[in-house]
Amino acid sequence: ELNVKVRTMIMESFGLDQYVEEHLNSAKNRFQLFKYKGLDDNTEDNVGIDTHIDRHFLTILCQNDVVDGLEIKTKDGEEWIKAKPSQDFSFLVIAGASLHVLLNGEVFPPLHRVVITG
Repeated sequence: ELNVKVRTMIMESFGLDQYVEEHLNSAKNRFQLFKYKGLDDNTEDNVGIDTHIDRHFLTILCQNDVVDGLEIKTKDGEEWIKAKPSQDFSFLVIAGASLHVLLNGEVFPPLHRVVITG
């Protein structure tokens, strides 16, 4: 339900109201859960998921203030910033490459990664 609301709001905010129903009917959804192991004493690599851009329309992440690790590269490519939740329990919406194409580059799909700490 959250996915439908977010997609609808995005389409309507760009004046694509007439295509919302068609888009929702053609969209495929995928639900994934990731669990990361703690750091191994024998490894120097702390990246849980390598740097990437999501290929699909959008990603909705559920975050809490206890577990962090998501980092997003700034648009200029100069630095990584931590994606910290705005409240104890937050949803973060990340634009994907498909949304970028649909909106003719109006929305930026950020490079991001998961870094395991502690």
